[in-house]
Amino acid sequence: MLTSEHRNYLKTPHASVNLLSILERLRTFPTAPSDINKWWVPELGAKPPSKSKKSPAPGESDSEDEEPKEGEDDWRTFFDEPNEDAAKAKGKAVPRLHKMNLHQSLHAIPSHRAVFTRAWLGLLPHLSPSSGQQDTRRKEQEKLAVRALTTLHSTVLPHLTRPILVMDWVGGCVDAGGVVGLLALNALFILMTQYNL
Repeated sequence: MLTSEHRNYLKTPHASVNLLSILERLRTFPTAPSDINKWWVPELGAKPPSKSKKSPAPGESDSEDEEPKEGEDDWRTFFDEPNEDAAKAKGKAVPRLHKMNLHQSLHAIPSHRAVFTRAWLGLLPHLSPSSGQQDTRRKEQEKLAVRALTTLHSTVLPHLTRPILVMDWVGGCVDAGGVVGLLALNALFILMTQYNL
């Protein structure tokens, strides 16, 4: 709701509080596909079918199967011997996130990280204490920012796809000063030391 096109927050004043409550309770995060092992819907727990390579139609020719004619220079021979180090480092090819269907994305760690990142990036702007707010609203925002900052450095930043995206919000919290500023220094230190910011 916070990241949707419907930006009328007056009807849902507690959406950011509720989302923060859910996100701060996430203490573990899957780091390997074997970690994704419990499902509320058992049918989704089955591994998604892998796409098999389709054979060309009878009238079509596959350019990779064509043999060069005698005396022709075949430029493809340059690539015949694959680099063994690159093959080991590459491992298993994973399709791009935007090309996965829902079932495939449920079993992919990068997809989980992308959704986690989007949820936090949608939430953080609503937790910023700004000087233009009323005193009671500002104190409420500070409490929410403190709750977010206590978990940000240890359980959120390591699992974001690009932790650099929270840098502006953390910098704004440092500028706010007080308890929020001190807690934001911890996240800023992690961003500077571990992510070279």
